Amino acid sequence: MSVCGVSIRQLSPVLLKDRQWSSARIAVEVSECLMYSVRKTCLFAQKRFATAAVKHCEECPEEGLPEAHDVPSSLPEPRCLKAISQHFITYSNGMTPTEDNVRWKENICQLILKDIHTLYPMADLQMFGSSVNGFGSPKSDLDLCLLHRGLNERKDARRRRDVIQQVATAFQKSKGRYREVVAIKHSRTPIIKLYLPQRKISCDISFNNRLALHNTRLLACYAKLDRRVRPLGYALKRFAKECDMGDASAGSLSSYAYILMLIHYLQRTSPPVLPVLQQVYTTATQPQEPIVDSWNCYFYQFKNPQELHRVWRRQRNESCVGQLWLGLLRYYAVEFDWLSEVVSIRRLEPVSKLDKIWHKRPMAIEDPFDLCHNLASRIGITKRKYIVERFQAALRYHSSNIQWRSIEHLIGRKSLQKLS
Repeated sequence: MSVCGVSIRQLSPVLLKDRQWSSARIAVEVSECLMYSVRKTCLFAQKRFATAAVKHCEECPEEGLPEAHDVPSSLPEPRCLKAISQHFITYSNGMTPTEDNVRWKENICQLILKDIHTLYPMADLQMFGSSVNGFGSPKSDLDLCLLHRGLNERKDARRRRDVIQQVATAFQKSKGRYREVVAIKHSRTPIIKLYLPQRKISCDISFNNRLALHNTRLLACYAKLDRRVRPLGYALKRFAKECDMGDASAGSLSSYAYILMLIHYLQRTSPPVLPVLQQVYTTATQPQEPIVDSWNCYFYQFKNPQELHRVWRRQRNESCVGQLWLGLLRYYAVEFDWLSEVVSIRRLEPVSKLDKIWHKRPMAIEDPFDLCHNLASRIGITKRKYIVERFQAALRYHSSNIQWRSIEHLIGRKSLQKLS
């Protein structure tokens, strides 16, 4: 005999064994968690006349969101906001790569390409990532994209792996020019990791990673649009690093994901600081090119910000860097709906987790071009709770009327470790 539970979610019977609730005498499936998991919040009565106890499914993303307590409702004194702004701008100026540093990395790119040409004369090598997206530092590792015109990324997976292995083998045989050469052939994007001892720089070479090239250009455009964007970006990356929540390889978020979070906020603050470049166009509908790996990679490109402002007219946001920083912290600490919304910079309208079938994910950050890529897919409930708690603690700390002495006083590890 099959034992059924009570449910308002479906007309057909709900079998307890299908829900892994076989040990329950009574089971009532509650609809509030419907959008999150098949195994919902349920009421159990283990004995016939026992008082029912609530048991939450371990996968339910509602669990683990911290309560926002003691959140300040007002800004600190103007002198404090001014100090935050000055320290962030000074830090940004010190982190910005010089023209000499950019040329130095370009020369390294050409030297590597020269070696690759011995195997593939028609190959090309282009820089992407933090070295050229406006949010890097002179010490940033070098991210390169190996382009092979005669090879299709999707259809020639085996050939693609062969190319990566051949290039890696050639580098391994070099006389000391490359060290620690590792070919990662079966990842989402095949990569060669290596170290150049003479130049003292690590390098990742990905294969046919054309979407990354477009992502880099998009972020570089946003970085150029407003002088406040880059100081906020550098501060957010430093904040994430010092809080041990900025390393994707360790199960957290990448610096790229945090920059998307910053842009998302700056598009939605009032008045907005940044436009949605993928929704800015002079034609009747959004252009459908360029298409890369079946994704539309269009965004409005401009020669200078004044050109864009003729198309995107809005009331200017006069907030200082310090005010925007506190607004960013507040947005992700208490305002953003982590349960149902997606962090997205491709459109101004809200993007629902349910619409993208990401409702089981505690966090969702959408790549602006590859719309199936959730940059927060590895974030669990515990990590999300920690990240939101860090934003809440920083909001309370930076809203205080403190005379900030340095960037370390603001977002240094020692200062942040003291926060509760």
